[in-house]
Amino acid sequence: EWQLTPTYSVLTGKGLYNDNGPLRPTQRFGNLKQLGATPEGSYWIPCIVDRPNISAAAYVDILNGLYTIHLVNNSATRKATLTNIPANVKSLNVYKTDYTRGMQKNQSVPVKNGTAEVFLESACFTTLTNATF
Repeated sequence: EWQLTPTYSVLTGKGLYNDNGPLRPTQRFGNLKQLGATPEGSYWIPCIVDRPNISAAAYVDILNGLYTIHLVNNSATRKATLTNIPANVKSLNVYKTDYTRGMQKNQSVPVKNGTAEVFLESACFTTLTNATF
């Protein structure tokens, strides 16, 4: 419930938070939208992160062969290597949310021999998936 309190609003503007600009979504809105885009019917699967200040969650929709990986980088921009991606996945769509973007689609990354590389920007929420939104 803390995610939807005024302290973590999904909207700003029109006088909210002393912001008199137009009503518009906040980064919190983009974060929730991105999480909500995890395909229906997906199950959590274990994943391991071997670097500090990166949080990850991985999901699979077994019936439709859809894989989704959410990554939050609370450190400097860095390259991440994802491994053990199933052989039938040939590319992953990339979506990013930060203080300037809300679930913005970026260039897809190829998957070769079960491995994909992506740049994780500082203070950015990145989702990689073979699902189409």
